[in-house]
Amino acid sequence: MTVRRLPLAIAVWCVLAGVFLVVTGRERPYGDARIVYEVADAMEHGSIAIKTAWEPMSHKGPDGKVYSQYALLPSLAQVPARLVYSGVWSKRESDKPAAKLTLVLTSHVSTAFAAALTCALLFAVGARLARRRAALVATAMVAFGSLVFVYARYPMSEAVQAACVMGLVYELVRIVRGEHALRRGIALGAWAGAVVNAKSVLLLGVAGGVIAAAILVRERAALKRLALGAVLGGLPWLLMLLAYNHARWGSPFDTGYGETLGLMRESIPTGLLGLLLSPGKGLLWFSPVILLSVIALARGWRDHRALVIVVLAVVVPPLVFYARFLSWSGDYCWGPRYLVYAIAPLSILLAPWLEQLACRVRRWLVRVVVAASVVVQLLGASLFWDHWIRLSREARLEWLGNPNRRGAAIAEAGRGHCDSCFEDMYGHQWLPPFSPIAGHAWLLAHALPGDSWEDARASAPWGRYTTLPLTRARSIYEAVRFDWWALDASGDTATVAIVYVVFAGALLATGLVVLRRRREEEA
Repeated sequence: MTVRRLPLAIAVWCVLAGVFLVVTGRERPYGDARIVYEVADAMEHGSIAIKTAWEPMSHKGPDGKVYSQYALLPSLAQVPARLVYSGVWSKRESDKPAAKLTLVLTSHVSTAFAAALTCALLFAVGARLARRRAALVATAMVAFGSLVFVYARYPMSEAVQAACVMGLVYELVRIVRGEHALRRGIALGAWAGAVVNAKSVLLLGVAGGVIAAAILVRERAALKRLALGAVLGGLPWLLMLLAYNHARWGSPFDTGYGETLGLMRESIPTGLLGLLLSPGKGLLWFSPVILLSVIALARGWRDHRALVIVVLAVVVPPLVFYARFLSWSGDYCWGPRYLVYAIAPLSILLAPWLEQLACRVRRWLVRVVVAASVVVQLLGASLFWDHWIRLSREARLEWLGNPNRRGAAIAEAGRGHCDSCFEDMYGHQWLPPFSPIAGHAWLLAHALPGDSWEDARASAPWGRYTTLPLTRARSIYEAVRFDWWALDASGDTATVAIVYVVFAGALLATGLVVLRRRREEEA
């Protein structure tokens, strides 16, 4: 990145980080996010062992202690904000409203920052291929019209994964465009190491991208420099990965995913159909803007063939892996969270494609798709996804019956359900009456205004198919609330809210000032 582009990319990061912080959710870490967060909490006390056993996501190691099976980087990303929380509140004060709000807000910082970094890196690539305005528009489309927006608002690890993968793609793009200095190899190795320490499965994308770049570069001397740099940049990350594996499972080569890998039994066509097009999880429905990204990639084949090859080499191998996974849906979540890593890389040619759009009809079609994408993200961000998932599950059980879970791939274990198993999630994944997009729209129309269950259920999505007066979901419906942190701000939490808004506002203002000055300089 040249000196000229660097301030712009930083400004984009500041603006988006500030926006994501301001609009973040109000829920503390649950599920997978809780396991990741507990590691950060444990590290504060000199340990990596956690309290919550939630097999297979967290289970006992050889020493009898419970460890997370997830990679370390998302937990490390939580540490700075966790230290801020611990420095302000003691354990005995954790039940105070201000402490609870502080915990929520600090746990959301790393994902907001990571999502902003993903978009800033996308802008950096776009600014190399098109004018600044087109790069900014393409970046905004991804930031606010894709799953990146939803996962910027909650402390899952997907935003960290997306940032690392986009960093890898950014370096690969520079390399295949002719930058072969040693420092490029070091940066490539550093991003590759970060990717693997964000999620082990993404090693497949690292391998694919590196192999593709090596084939495209061809020049032996350049490859040697890049390889040496990659080793230097990636070695610290490799050592950290091996040490973390050994500390948890007693072997540097054991990732703890043994039980999870036993679920690699889905057919690839079915998995791809689910990930891309299913009513409850299809990427096309949850990020319609991805259709424009794919069109841009296809149109860019002639002029940017090397970039298209690199992107596909990074994106496709993990995609095929997830398609083979019985729990390809990644439930509980909004949309196909496993594919968040792929959105920004697939969008790298959006900027030059938008710049070349001359037809007025096509421009309007792009606007329609982008508008639909933004609406879907607003629906996803309006409510915490667990409300609809649990509500629709209860409605399905009452309507279609309780499934036989004795043969489930994921054990029921006395909980009354088996989380991401087909038996409990097929309705959410495959049946239109339980589509989260329709469900969130229905809840926004009825639950938030305070309509009674009796009034709301008449227009429930499943009402198109059955006239049964379903009642089991009533208590969940009545607990639905809007997912914005500021709604928990009150007199007791005013100081926390003010500090947070000032912090987010300072980032936003700084970025806007830099962008404005750069615009004035170019005018």
